[in-house]
Amino acid sequence: MRKTIITLSLLFAAVTISAQPAGYYNGTEGKTGEELKDSLNNIISGHIDYSYSQAKYLINWSDADPANPDKVILFYTQRSQDADTYGSGGDYINREHVWAKSHGDFSGKNPMDGDAFNLRPADASVNMQRSNLDFDECSTTGTEITEAPGTYYTSNQWEPADAVKGQVARIIFYMATRYEGENGEMDLEPADALDTYPTPTHGKLSTLLQWNRDFPPTAFEYRRNERLYGYQNNRNPFIDNPGFADLIWGGAAAPSISLGEMNMEPALPYAGESTNISLNVQSSKTLTGVSLYWGDVYDSENNNIVMTASGNTYSGNLSLSGFSTGETVYYKIIATDGSNTETLRASYTIHDNIPSGALMTIKEVQGTGASSPYINQTVATSGIVTANLDNTFYIQDSNDPYSGIAVFGSKTAGRIGDSIVLTAKVSEYSGLTELVFPDYAYVYTGSSEPQAIEISISQINESYEGMLVTIRNAQFSNGGTIIPGSNETYAFSDGTGTINLYSKYSSRLVGHELPSGTVDVTGIVSQHNDDYQILARDINDLAAGEDVQGPQLTDITVQSEGWLMVDFNEKLDTVSAETVSNYSINNGISVLGAYLYENSHVSLNISGLSSGTHTLTASGIKDLVGNVTDNDSFDFTYTSTEIPSQSEGNMLNIHPNPANNILYVDIETLTAGNAEIDIYNMTGKLLISTSEILEPGNNFIKLNISDLQKGLYIVKVNAGKNYVKKLIVD
Repeated sequence: MRKTIITLSLLFAAVTISAQPAGYYNGTEGKTGEELKDSLNNIISGHIDYSYSQAKYLINWSDADPANPDKVILFYTQRSQDADTYGSGGDYINREHVWAKSHGDFSGKNPMDGDAFNLRPADASVNMQRSNLDFDECSTTGTEITEAPGTYYTSNQWEPADAVKGQVARIIFYMATRYEGENGEMDLEPADALDTYPTPTHGKLSTLLQWNRDFPPTAFEYRRNERLYGYQNNRNPFIDNPGFADLIWGGAAAPSISLGEMNMEPALPYAGESTNISLNVQSSKTLTGVSLYWGDVYDSENNNIVMTASGNTYSGNLSLSGFSTGETVYYKIIATDGSNTETLRASYTIHDNIPSGALMTIKEVQGTGASSPYINQTVATSGIVTANLDNTFYIQDSNDPYSGIAVFGSKTAGRIGDSIVLTAKVSEYSGLTELVFPDYAYVYTGSSEPQAIEISISQINESYEGMLVTIRNAQFSNGGTIIPGSNETYAFSDGTGTINLYSKYSSRLVGHELPSGTVDVTGIVSQHNDDYQILARDINDLAAGEDVQGPQLTDITVQSEGWLMVDFNEKLDTVSAETVSNYSINNGISVLGAYLYENSHVSLNISGLSSGTHTLTASGIKDLVGNVTDNDSFDFTYTSTEIPSQSEGNMLNIHPNPANNILYVDIETLTAGNAEIDIYNMTGKLLISTSEILEPGNNFIKLNISDLQKGLYIVKVNAGKNYVKKLIVD
C-alpha cells in the first residue's frame, strides 16, 4: 500500500499564519463604521477556541513577565507574580474578564468565556473589587485601590491606572467586533453609558475611545497579540491598528491615503534570504514617499528602503540578512503626501528549513506495536490538523493505519485543515502515543477539512489510535441526555460492538443533548490504558445517520404491580406504540393498555405481575420513518413499588382528560365517606396527595392541578378500594 505523505513542497505552496501575515487586513482599506467592523469580524472570527479552564495556560504565556517567564504581570496592579498562584481572594491570581461575563451572561459559554484576548491575570481581591463595573474616569470622585495605585472606583465606575487604560479599551473593542451574534455566539456592543449590566453591552464608549487615543499599544501588548495569535489563530485588530476604533465608533472619516492588498513573495523566505513586499496605495493627493521599514522589535526602523511604484502598486525587497530561524521580523509601510501620513504594519516569523527527507512519517513515529519505537526521542514530522481539543490537537498524514497522532502542550496550534511541521519529544500517556511540548512548530493554512475514515466499532484497535474516523448508524444507550460539565462517558453501539464517547468537563459537547436514534459518530480514536474511546470535536460530530433499524428496547422500570415504563432508543409512531398486541410478557402477565409518553417511552398497564424476573417482548412497533421492531426482548425484575395496583379502575372517572388547571374525580360506586387521592408522575414520584370527604349524593371531587407540567400521570384513589386511572396534562 502506497502512503500519501504531506511533504514540505506541498506545504510551502501555502501561506504562513504564524505571525501577522502580509495581507491579514486586506479588504479593510477605505472602510468606516459598520462596514469596517463587519470586515474585521470576518477576519478574526472562527478562531481556535479554548475552555475557560485551559485559557489560564494561554494567558500565563501571553502575559508572562519579560524578565521572568515563570511569572505573570497582573493586570490592574502591574505586579509580577508566580504564574502558579491561582486561587480565590487575597493576593492569589484570578482570570479577569475585562468585558465582564455578566454583561450578556456568557459564563461557561464558548468561545466567549475562554477567549484569551478578554482574559488577564489579576490580583484576586482587586478583581473582586472591580466586579462588573463599567469603565469611566472617576479619579476625582472615586476611591483609590491601595494595591493598584492610580486605579479608582465608584458604585458604577472603574478607572484603571494609565498603564492599563489603553489595553482595556482595545479589549472592549475586540470583543464588540469579534462577537456579532453569529453561529450561536453573543452580540456584544459598546455603549456610551454606565450601569449597562446585565445587557450584552459595556461602557463607557466615549471614555474608551479617548483612552485608546491617549495610551497607544506598548511592546508588552504587541507581544501579547503575537503570542495569542499562535494559540487562537486570530488577532486583536485594535492593537495592530488603534485607528480602527475611531473609524468604527468615533465618526472619523476614511484616511486620505489608503493602504491595502499587501502581499509577500516568496511567502516563506528563510533566514538570510529576501522577499518582495508589495501593496496598493491610493491617495487623493500626490504622494511624496512610500517607504518600507523593518527590524527585530515592533515599529523598528533599523532597516528601510524607498518602495518603487508601478501605477498604484508599490514594492520593495525586505532582506532577512542577519535574522535567524524562529525570529520574528516586524515591518511597516509608511506613505505620506507631505501633510498626511498612513502606516500599515505586519510581521513574519522565519520558519526552519527542514529538508523533506528529515521528516518522519507519523506511521514511523507510531510504529506498529503497542507503543512508539521512539519513546523519549525528539522527532520531526508533519501532518494535517484533524482536531483541536484544548491542550491537545491531533494530526494525520494519510488514511493508512498508524497515521494519526496526538500533540500535547504546544504553544502553536492550527485550525482543522491546516498543515503543521513540528519537532517534539515522543511520549506515552496511559497507552496513548503523543508528541509533547514541541520545541518547533510552524503552521500553514489549509484549503479543506480532512475527511474521516469510515470504520466499524469492531475494527478499532491500536492502528487507528489518533486518527479521525466516522462510525455509521450507531445508537447511544442514553440518548436524550443533556451533557453536563463533568468528565463523562457515553456508550454507543453500531451492531458490531460497543465503545464509549468521552466528554471532558470542558468539552464543546457540554450543554448539548446527546442524540437519540441513529447517529453517525465522528471523532478521534483515543486510548486510556486498555480502553479505546472516541473524542468528538463538537456536537456537529454527532450527526443524524441513516435509520435502518426498528426501535430497540433500552430500559424497563416497574412503577407498580399495575404499571411498567418501557423505554425505547428513538421516537415512536403513536398508533403502533399504543397497540396492546405489540407487547407480550411471560409468566402469565397480561398487557391491558399502552400509552405513549414523550415520544420514546411507553407506559404499560398490566396485571398478574409477581415477584421475580420477567421478559417483555416487543414486535411490530414502528419508528417515525417506518422501521419495525422484530421480537426485541428485555428482562426486568419486580420487587416492590410505591404506586398501588389497579382495582376496579372502570368505576373511576376523571375529566376532562387531557386536563389542565382543574380536574374532576368521579367515583361511581361511592356515595359518601372518605377518599384519599394521590397523583404520581411516571417515575413513581408522588406529586399531589389529598384527603376528601364525600357528602351523600355528591361523588365529585374537584382538584387544582395547575402545578403539574405537561405530561402523563397516574391518578390513584383509595375509597375502601383502590382505583387507578391514567391522566394526561396538556
